[in-house]
Amino acid sequence: MVALDLGGWSDKRKTILIVAALAAIVVFAVVAVIISLSGSRKMSEGWEEVHFLCQETGERFLVKYPELPREYVEKSAAGQMVFLDCPKCGKKSCAAPAIRCPNPECGKYYPRYYRDAAAGEVRLNVRCPHCRTVPHKWHREHKGG
Repeated sequence: MVALDLGGWSDKRKTILIVAALAAIVVFAVVAVIISLSGSRKMSEGWEEVHFLCQETGERFLVKYPELPREYVEKSAAGQMVFLDCPKCGKKSCAAPAIRCPNPECGKYYPRYYRDAAAGEVRLNVRCPHCRTVPHKWHREHKGG
């Protein structure tokens, strides 16, 4: 283990530093997972696109990366969970990025995160809500990674 010499820092400051470092690691990990499982695919023209699902209607739509709102790109890169306006139903801030279940028996799209109205917060979908597959476990078991 590496020992840090923080001189005259108080225990409270050391604790804050450790918590901040751990929070930064968690944010980085969440961003990495979202990027790796975002359901993106290459198009024939070479542009990438992102699938989104409307929480109101369940409709799926695609947005090319160059057409993503700047606010969405910046906040997503910072690890925030951002919703887009749905072009199909017109509702504001109701569409989340979607991923496709890796289980070939399912293969359905689902939102990477969602608003839990009862809890009043945004929650990450760690498993497919249709078949309960956990993507990272499925990939590890079936793809060797």
